Order: sequence, then structure tokens, then C-alpha cells
Amino acid sequence: MKGRSLLSLWILVTVLTFSARAEPQNCDAWISQNLITLLGQTVTYESPLYTEKGSMQSVPMNGLMARFDLYVYPLAGIDGAPPKPTIVDTEVTGILPRVVMEFDGRDPHEEPRTRSDWTHTVTTTILDSPLRFRNPLSLPLPGWLSQFVMRKRFLAAEHIGAEDSEDHWEEYECLPVLHVSLNQEITFSDNAWPPNLQEDERDTWSGIIEYQLALDAVLGCPVPLLTLARMQVRVWPKWTTDFVNFPSTPVPQLPDDMRVDVGDIYPASEKVIVEYFYDPNGTGDYEDLVPVNLFDEPWVASVAQDRKYPLAALSEKTGEGDYYVRVGCLLFGEMEYADDWAGLQKMTLKENKLSLRAGLYALE
Repeated sequence: MKGRSLLSLWILVTVLTFSARAEPQNCDAWISQNLITLLGQTVTYESPLYTEKGSMQSVPMNGLMARFDLYVYPLAGIDGAPPKPTIVDTEVTGILPRVVMEFDGRDPHEEPRTRSDWTHTVTTTILDSPLRFRNPLSLPLPGWLSQFVMRKRFLAAEHIGAEDSEDHWEEYECLPVLHVSLNQEITFSDNAWPPNLQEDERDTWSGIIEYQLALDAVLGCPVPLLTLARMQVRVWPKWTTDFVNFPSTPVPQLPDDMRVDVGDIYPASEKVIVEYFYDPNGTGDYEDLVPVNLFDEPWVASVAQDRKYPLAALSEKTGEGDYYVRVGCLLFGEMEYADDWAGLQKMTLKENKLSLRAGLYALE
């Protein structure tokens, strides 16, 4: 079933409403058909449903659009209160414009998804001309039917799939859009994190961004914020590395408990590699050194994953000099390293040599 609309209850209390009402107290469910006339009035008809399955005969369409709301009675109320009817599905039909929303980002998969440190582009196309929407008397449509808003809201990862997830959406933007032409495009580039985050929190955010094109809540609009099209983008955090038990000062022997922890490996990463460079002279010119693979792990994860890579093999190295370790992910055919060259972890192996100096003195 479709998600619950913000307007599912509002449409029943417009300024001018006529009802051909069938009392629903004796039925388990009913359908409320709300016809919106050319003057912005709402005419409501209610049809009770006494069976689990079936169909209804709608009244003839005569106006701009119609909204059908399916109500049901729950088995029991909350905290002892009488059960209240709930809208479980909604359909809107009529002369609403056709709208297409497209996503363009670094991730090539069909399901829109991205990473919190990447930007992306959203293109919304209104396929119909406002001139197409005229009534049989050739009168112009009310102005509210061409006034839209582009809404953007966020749902953090910890609330995805929860029963109360609808209560945790946070909206930050609502930009006006005036429908003026055929195939009108609205294109903008966007970041993949909520605008209220601190800079050091942005790379770690994970959740869903939802874009909606909806009717604006202008004067005279009987269905403000009615959604015409929507698109959701799944956002994953940027992957991280943590170098554990790496010595920060020169040591005579590299520890055997060193490891690299890699967190939030992006879905569809093709592999993770861990490699090291050996600089015997300590010149720091590691870009000219040949890397040696410690791990080369193929990757087929569908969700973000964590991995731990033990580096006990490095404890067997005895050559003096500097050792550098770095981590990379192969993503969409390109190798990406953690923080580029700044992500290398440096260790210095230096032997402790004890020098004795002795002299021979004669006693007279």
C-alpha cells in the first residue's frame, strides 16, 4: 500500500463540502471519494465496505480531480480509547500534470543511491503544458494548479524500517516552482547530507533523502502539498580506516598485533586492498616506491560492511627504514584510497645498537 499522505485528513474539511454520506459505524471499512470542482469546492461521497474484498462504483467525474481514501477500523483503540478510523491507502486521479524525476550521481545502479561525501543532480520534468488543462467551457484553470513546491526531507538510517519512521522525517527546504511550459525542467545539484550537520559529521551521515514535487499551499488550493511525484535516494556514509597498534616512534621490531579496521565499505565495492611501501633510506619519496599487497579481497557486498585486516606479517620485516601502509577500495572500476596519500600510516624500524668504548690504563 502507498505511504500515508500529509493531506489524507485535511481534504475532508475544506471550506465548502457537500456529503452524500453512508454512516460507516456498521462497517469495517469504507472509501471516501472527494471530487474537487472547477471552483475549488470538494464534494464528498462515502461508500461502506462490508466484506474483506470487493469493489465500489464511483460517482461520475465532474471537475478537476478526485481523491479516493480507504478507511478501516482498527481492532482496538490505544490506551483504552475507542478505535478510530485510519486511512490506509489513497489514490488521486484527474488532470494533474505528468511529472518525471531523474537522479544523476556517481553510483551507476538503477536504484538511486549515493555516498554522503558525493554530490548529485536531480532533474524534474513537467511533461504537460498548462494550456492542456482546460475544462469543457475553455475557461482557464485556477492559478493554484500551476503553483508547485519542491520539497526535500531526510530520514536517518536508524529510523529506516521502523514502525514510527514517518514521525522522524525532517524537512529543510520547500522551494516554489511555477509551471509555465511544456516539458519544463527543474535541475539542481545537491549535497547528500542534512544541512543542519556540522562539517565533521557530514561524511558519516547515512539515511534517505526524499524529493517531492507537490502543489503549493497557496490561497484557494483545496489540496495543498498534494504530491505529484517523489523520489528517494539512499545515502551511505564515507568509508573509514583506523590503524590499530601502529608504533608512533622508531622501534627495533614491528609489533605482531597491528591491524587495519575498515568501516562502512560502500555497497558494490569490487575489492579492498591493503598494501605497504618500504623506504629503506627514509627519503619520504614513497610515490616512487613499488607497493606490496598484504590483502587483495574481492568484494560483493550489497550493504555497507566493516572489515578487520591483521598485519602480523609485517612483524617479520627486519630491514631498517620507513614502512608505509595504506588501504584502497576498487569502486566502479576506479581505485580509491583513504584520504589519498595523507592516509598512509608511517612506521620506522631502527635497530638499537649498544656501543662500548674501553680504555686500558697502566698503574704505576
